[in-house]
Formats: sequence, C-alpha cells, structure tokens
Amino acid sequence: MTRATWARTGLLAVGVVLAEWLVGAPGGAGADGVRLAAGIALGVAVVLARVLPPAGLGAMFLLEAAVMVAGVTLTTDALAMGIVMYLCARHGGRATLWASGLLMPVAYVFTGAFLVNPGTEAARRIDQAGLTADPTAIVLLALTIASPLALPWLLGVTLRWRARAERGRVALMRAEVEAGTLEQQAQLARDVHDVVGHSLAVILAQADSVRYLDVATPPQVQGILDTIADSARGSLTEVRQVLAAEAAPRAASDLDDLIAAVPPGSGILRDRVVGRPRPLPPDTAAVAHRVLQEMLTNAMKHGNGGVIEVVRDWRDGLRLMVTNEVAGSTGPASDGMGLTSMRQRVTAAQGELELRRDAGRFAVDAWLPLHGGKPE
Repeated sequence: MTRATWARTGLLAVGVVLAEWLVGAPGGAGADGVRLAAGIALGVAVVLARVLPPAGLGAMFLLEAAVMVAGVTLTTDALAMGIVMYLCARHGGRATLWASGLLMPVAYVFTGAFLVNPGTEAARRIDQAGLTADPTAIVLLALTIASPLALPWLLGVTLRWRARAERGRVALMRAEVEAGTLEQQAQLARDVHDVVGHSLAVILAQADSVRYLDVATPPQVQGILDTIADSARGSLTEVRQVLAAEAAPRAASDLDDLIAAVPPGSGILRDRVVGRPRPLPPDTAAVAHRVLQEMLTNAMKHGNGGVIEVVRDWRDGLRLMVTNEVAGSTGPASDGMGLTSMRQRVTAAQGELELRRDAGRFAVDAWLPLHGGKPE
C-alpha cells in the first residue's frame, strides 16, 4: 500500500470512530466509553478490510454478532459495514469477493429477524405503525435497511471490473507497441545487413581480386591487401552475428587478435600487458572486446600517425587503456556514438570509463570487474 492509500484508509477509520463516539446513541454511566470502544472496533475493521480484506470482513460480522447478542445499539455500524463491503469487493481476492456477496443475504435475514423479533424497539415501532400485518412492507423495510451493504458492494465490484478492463487495455497497447518496435528493429537489422554487408563484400572482393591481376604485386602491398581482406571478412561475420543476436564467445586471446589487426600505417603501436591474463566471464568478455575495438578504432581514426599505446592491466579486474597522439588538443570533438556506446557497455558491466584529453594526447581508460576469475 502506498502512503496515500494508508492516509485515505486512516481517515476513513478515524471518521468512523469519531462518528460513533460523538453521535452514538446516548446511554447511562460509562456510555461514552462504550461508544468509543465500539467506534475503535469499527475503525479497526475498516483498516483490516483494506489491508487484509478477509480479516476485515470476518471482524465486521463478528462485531455485528457480538453487538446483537449484547443488545448494544450502534449508530455508525451500517456506515462501517458499507465501507467494509466496498473494500472487500474492490480490493479483496476472488474468494473474499464472493464471500462478501454471499453474506449479504445472511445480513438480510438477520435484519428481517430483528425487525419482527418481539420486544425490540424496531418491532414495537413497526407494530405501532400498523405494518405487522403487511409482509410486503416488512420485506421492503428490511431491504431498505440492508441497502448500505448492497450498494457499496456493487460499487466496489463495478470499479474492480473497470480497473481490470483498463489493465487489459494497457497490456494490449503495450504488446502492440512492443510488437511494432520489434518489427522496426527487425527491419533496421535487415537494412543494416544489406547496406553494410554489401559494402564489406565489395571491399573483400576487391582486395582478393588483386591476386588474380596479371601484374607483379610487391609483397608489402599484398600484405596490406591481405589485412584488408581479413578485416572485411571478419567484420562481415561479426555484422551477421550481431544482427542475428548470435554473440560469438570471447576469450582473453581475442584482445591480442584485435591489437594484432591494427594496420602498421596507423601509427607506432606499443602494447603492454600488466599482470597475468585471466579467463573472462562471457558477458565481460563481450564488453571488453567491443570496448577495446572501439578504443583502437578511435585511435586510428583521430590519431595523427604517432604513438598508439595500449595497456591491459589484469591485477585488479581488467583495465583497458588506449592513448594516442592527436593533431589538435582535444581528440574527438565530442562524445559521439562510439564513446557513448563504450560508456553504456562499461556501465552495464558495473565498470568505470574515463576520458582524458590534454595537449596532443587523448586517452580512454576503462575498468571492468572480473568477479573472482582465477589466474590461468
């Protein structure tokens, strides 16, 4: 229950207590205390009907039975009973809903018996009004007196069904939105596969076709073309795996492959490993691969062809740091899509990412927890 619900329920209970205490039927010595105790009992039944509807319903009917046996007259018991019946119908479980509904005929029987029971004040007044010989009038009077039970119960049932219908409507709308989103994502995946896949296939074909030209290709040039073809072939495979949601398993050695794939013309590569490499949990391995891949891409894209320094520190988790020289003083102009993607991946893995820009150098420093991985 929310605070607002507690506040509303508390106000209802306090209102019932005060109503019974202040406007209850007058009596002799100690009547004020009896009315206050009865009001508190009614208020407790109201609170129970909201917190635990079956208990509230039982408490209310036990209280009514005790009052009838003791011959005590309550003024606000009909009000409290109406509130309890509403709360049971609105918030109770299915069993409580039907139990409260089936108990209403019992209440009608008790009311009718009370009206015709000789010696009661109600029976005396009915006899004085000349209604004793008119059974129809007795029945109508009983239904009128018992109506505070039926009307709140019907209101609770109506609001209960309305809320259920609204939840169903919202769930249906959410399902439709999710279905539309999935379809859009599937269409985007198909478009990306067609565009990027075609471009990579063309690059791969062009790089491989040089082998079949009737010209002498210097070994250095052929090595560069082989690197281009291998990169295109690997990227094409990764694109298909990503778009098909088939993440390839990663290992610590995959980081070595990423660094080895950096073209010689991108700069002077300095790779440093600190500590002993550990086996990576699957999720962390995928994040480490993508983050280091983006780091190296940024270094090649924004570097000035100078030194690219790569550090992999395994002593406390896995720390990946790539530093490169830049032509200006800021490196990448802003946190673009690549840096934002890195930050999101690292944060999702409960790691930390830091960017450092100073005169002539740009560094990306990421730390990832290994969750107790043991040294190899």
